[in-house]
Amino acid sequence: MKKIALSASFLILSFAVRSQLLDIRAYGGIGVVNVADPNSVSTINGLKYDNTTEVSSVIQVGVSSTIGRRVFIQPGIFWQSGTVSTTKTETFGTKKTFEDQTKLSMITVPIKIGIRLLKYDKLTRTNVRLFGGIDAQFLTAVDQTKESGLVTVKTEDFAKWTTYGDVGVGVDFLFMFADLGYRLAFNTLYQTGDQSRANIIYVNAGFKIKL
Repeated sequence: MKKIALSASFLILSFAVRSQLLDIRAYGGIGVVNVADPNSVSTINGLKYDNTTEVSSVIQVGVSSTIGRRVFIQPGIFWQSGTVSTTKTETFGTKKTFEDQTKLSMITVPIKIGIRLLKYDKLTRTNVRLFGGIDAQFLTAVDQTKESGLVTVKTEDFAKWTTYGDVGVGVDFLFMFADLGYRLAFNTLYQTGDQSRANIIYVNAGFKIKL
């Protein structure tokens, strides 16, 4: 793993030296979550429940570096937070409903490649970018904010890491930029057999400094 990290760092540094165009970007943003396969069934104390999972809008802040003139590499890191709501309804009988809410915090390390569609303009620094890549997301904190009393939510219930495919488009103007993208989850939100996956449409905006 250390050799892979060192090799990747060397390749990025070599690309930066040859490309002669490097900037640092800081940003904040919001994401709208679409939960794929949100429904499941569970058995608790001999009773069956129909489960539904929803995820609130997420917020994120981070930094990245864009390396390259026309074709570029964009490594980065960002923090993200959102709330997962799980509703359990008795399958038979009284149909009583129980809701739990859990706030999750994550650190995500994306690595993207992309292309600038316009010729570089030194005056306005205006451009349009297309990008795509892979995001590795690591769960850092779990906080149950609403308890139904039926179950106790634990850190072990959630996937410790999630991989995403990440594609989008961005616009640069002077020292500012904005990105619109879509993150497709390759694995599930939970480790408990539930098949829910959190796909995200996001918008980021921030500023950049050319080095």
